[in-house]
Amino acid sequence: MKLQELLNSLISAFERLDTSCLDSLNDGYYSYKTKYELISELQNLFENLKLRGMDSLVVKPSECKYCYPKAKVYSFHHKETDEFIIRYLIHQEDEDEFRVEECRNKQIPDGENNMPF
Repeated sequence: MKLQELLNSLISAFERLDTSCLDSLNDGYYSYKTKYELISELQNLFENLKLRGMDSLVVKPSECKYCYPKAKVYSFHHKETDEFIIRYLIHQEDEDEFRVEECRNKQIPDGENNMPF
């Protein structure tokens, strides 16, 4: 599986809060989880978001300047209020291993020296 295929599937899943588009993922590893463990984790997340009254999210490119500065990072926002909901990073480690996990680092504005700290 190519990174772009994974990105497209994950973004679609978050936009619709539906894991059915993830069934076509390869049987590789996703942050040391199997495909089925990843799908289960995201299904639980989506169910919790639906309980909070959400039925879809808006995706926005983001960044992580800490743990994975070269990873693809996306922020997901409430479609009506634009409230930040969650941020995920997606990175290909090798041919059959990907990093797919929540980025919990808080965004901070650049300081005087344009560094994030």
